[in-house]
Amino acid sequence: MPSGRAGSMAIGLEVDTSIDDAVRDLEAKGIHFDGPVNRAKSGAFASFHDPDGNVIYLAQLNWSHVNQGEGSYTHA
Repeated sequence: MPSGRAGSMAIGLEVDTSIDDAVRDLEAKGIHFDGPVNRAKSGAFASFHDPDGNVIYLAQLNWSHVNQGEGSYTHA
């Protein structure tokens, strides 16, 4: 989507606890996720939309796999 329109941003947040616990806690507060937690070699991911239609996703990264790729990743 072009900037300035609903859904034009995607924001990722890394969780440092279990993504399953984070999803469960947010669902208990009324957040509706786009689907089940997606598990891949690089980690586990779950997404939902904010009131403006932007995607927000949670990530529980598997740093041992991520750091095998090209470049350098910064763990915030």
